[in-house]
Amino acid sequence: MTDLEKTLSGYMLDIDVPASKCPLEVLIAFPESLRNPDKRQKLEELWLCGNNKDWFNLTLMKRKKVECICRLTHVAYDIRHGTVIIRIPAGTSIPVQPSVIWKLGAIDEIVEKLSDYLLIKIQMRRNQLICYDIQPLYGVADTKKAKEILNKGVNPYETIVYGLGYKPEPQIFTLMLPRILSWFTGYDGKPMHIAQLTPPESGKSYFGLRSETLFNWEYLNEAPTPSRLVMDARNGALGIVYLRDGIVFDEFDKWGLYGDRVERSFDILLTGMEQGKWTRGTTKVSAEAPDIRRLLPIVFLGNSDMIMPYVEASNGNNRVAFSTFFTDQLKRDCRPLADRLSLIDIKQKEVRITEYLTNKVLPDSILRGIIRIIQERVKPCGSSRLKGRLRRHSLAIQSILTALQVEHKPDTVDSMVIGDIGSDGYRSEGGVVKRE
Repeated sequence: MTDLEKTLSGYMLDIDVPASKCPLEVLIAFPESLRNPDKRQKLEELWLCGNNKDWFNLTLMKRKKVECICRLTHVAYDIRHGTVIIRIPAGTSIPVQPSVIWKLGAIDEIVEKLSDYLLIKIQMRRNQLICYDIQPLYGVADTKKAKEILNKGVNPYETIVYGLGYKPEPQIFTLMLPRILSWFTGYDGKPMHIAQLTPPESGKSYFGLRSETLFNWEYLNEAPTPSRLVMDARNGALGIVYLRDGIVFDEFDKWGLYGDRVERSFDILLTGMEQGKWTRGTTKVSAEAPDIRRLLPIVFLGNSDMIMPYVEASNGNNRVAFSTFFTDQLKRDCRPLADRLSLIDIKQKEVRITEYLTNKVLPDSILRGIIRIIQERVKPCGSSRLKGRLRRHSLAIQSILTALQVEHKPDTVDSMVIGDIGSDGYRSEGGVVKRE
């Protein structure tokens, strides 16, 4: 057992539990469900009612009331009737009376709370569904225990990786680095947009799902439509960028299969990633997206098998290979997209993540606390020989790596940003991998 494992042993949760109808990442968000079978069964029922259409309908038919846990997929405001219309993942739209909404606090608090996990109580009144109570399920950040851990002299970055449930080994540290960078903002407060392409079974989907429960992100394994991303022009329902605090696009290497969606969403993404302004074309004034700046981190994940010939053709440059490959795949010039990405990491070496699982994790509250404390330590530092956006990317990454206590050299980070080497410090030359 390493010193890190000994230090964290008293804080870890055992997640080696029987298969559940509720996703593991949700069980982790409610630690009592991991230890108490009765509470786990209750959580499963609440989760299924919010996310499974059959469960919701049958429960409503039997009890005339439903309690569920979920995150809303849409929020719309009916000004004429003075109600808020919410839509749950089970596929049902439900009006909420103003008295219920105002209990959530001030306007900014209401907007924030409606975007995160909720305990929602619904009943049938006069043949109409009514939401009669909403209880926010706060994503608490336990900075007290986080400080307690960090004050024991552990490496912050290694603590995060081990706390996510992975063995503290070098190949895992380098695999996870680009992903975890996206959980931070640089010293300038701007989000980190990241792309990582790896062989299958490297834990990409799990990272996306954990980001949902940890930080209220959205995980998508397909290209989004403008209505899903920004706003549904038919009813004015807000989309992902107004309900979530970050997005993970998995299976990005397959976006070529969604030609129409990509055509309609690509420019929206580019503007949103750089300016934080999310707009979509619509002829309905009532369906215009709010003029609110939302700077969200965007992570693109995918498999690396199809892009490897492009890496070799570009003499091992990840950024050039990414731009060329996706320009061919999406039939759009992807150089502007690549420019907005702080880091493009392409891995050829296979790391099967199941071989590195510990079945133990830090509670979400402690992980949030560690991330918050480290974010406060992110300050301007380092140097760069690069220009323009690439210089900004390099300095932002260096500021975060310094706060994470990840050893690095400015020239090496520059090379990572340019795309000459990956996050593991390896350069590919003529199909031969060499250590930088």
